[in-house]
Amino acid sequence: MGSEMCIRDSTSPTPPTSSSQTAVDPQVQAELEKEVQAGIDSQLRRERKRRLIALCSVLSVLILVGLLGFLPTTDYVVESPGPVLNVNGKLEGKDIISVKNTNIPTTPLAMTTVSVQGCDDKGITYWQLIKSELTSSDAVVERDNVCPKNISEKTVSQVSAAQMTGSQDSAVVAAWQLTKPDTKFTLTVEQAVTDSAKQAFNKGDKLVSIVDADSKSVQITSYKQLREVLEKLTPGKPIKITIERGSATQEVSVVGAKPEDSSRKGAMLGITLNVNPPAGHEVTYAVERIGGPSAGMIFALDIAQRLEGKNYAGTTPVAGTGTIDLSGNVGPIGGIKQKMLGAKHEGYKVFLAPAANCADVVGNEPKGMTVIPVSTLSEARTAMQRVAAGQAPATTCKAILQKQK
Repeated sequence: MGSEMCIRDSTSPTPPTSSSQTAVDPQVQAELEKEVQAGIDSQLRRERKRRLIALCSVLSVLILVGLLGFLPTTDYVVESPGPVLNVNGKLEGKDIISVKNTNIPTTPLAMTTVSVQGCDDKGITYWQLIKSELTSSDAVVERDNVCPKNISEKTVSQVSAAQMTGSQDSAVVAAWQLTKPDTKFTLTVEQAVTDSAKQAFNKGDKLVSIVDADSKSVQITSYKQLREVLEKLTPGKPIKITIERGSATQEVSVVGAKPEDSSRKGAMLGITLNVNPPAGHEVTYAVERIGGPSAGMIFALDIAQRLEGKNYAGTTPVAGTGTIDLSGNVGPIGGIKQKMLGAKHEGYKVFLAPAANCADVVGNEPKGMTVIPVSTLSEARTAMQRVAAGQAPATTCKAILQKQK
């Protein structure tokens, strides 16, 4: 049998294959793509909306915090370094201290001050408080410790001015007692404070004599001598004083007052005094815009070295702070850290500080500054003389605190 040959016409149709590929209508495909894109766009819009809401929330919080930061508070004040003034120089064209018939020392001796923000009725903003907390030279202090809210700004200014005037008067007396202890002073009544004193004294009365504890009449020639008599008298007991009122001389009696300072002995007259230096050595000051009592020690030191014709510290500039009383005692002040920093910024390397402030001094001494603690005007003079001689301080705040433990 012959083999059979099957011949297929090449033009005949080719049967469909079993492939899974299926033809898609272009229109359908376009619609599908539109739906997918629409879904993506919708999701992107929702995401953008969520981000926008979140951003707006954050911005709202920031704006709220920012607005709150500008709100004022009257509970705190900010203390920062204030002007440092060489009392041997001038302020607004006037000699800061002038002692008639004496020469001005050539070596700078500087009083230091503290600038206070927030004592007015406007207060201080929270942003300012935050900034001050982050500034090492500033201190945030409760307002009632500086300028109580229950006292008007005008009254605070008046008290501050009175404290400055008191420190100036005390400085004059302390300086004369240190350098010329036998100098005779005229003591006149400035103000009567206690009820008994108000009945006995008028402003301007000159104190002539006082009956002492031994019932003897003693002429009053200086505040120091008056204090020595009063220290031996008893509070609550009558004290006899002879005064000059106008052209007349008369005797008055006042009940002795108890000293406000518990460390003081004896009785007080219940008055404030003007203690006038001898004629020819009148002292004037030009610091009208500065208040408070903390420059008293520096005033006294400068007057003393003028009376002695010396620069106590030689050629070394000295800055410092501290109150002074009529007996020459140096008392504590506020803002010691800011005052030391202010002096350091102005180039002073030696600083006299009240020994009573040593707890605030230790740990806050500016680098490169020698801080010398003093308790009296005499100690302050000696400290400056040791500086002139190139000697180390007689003591330090660390040593004082160590002894107190």
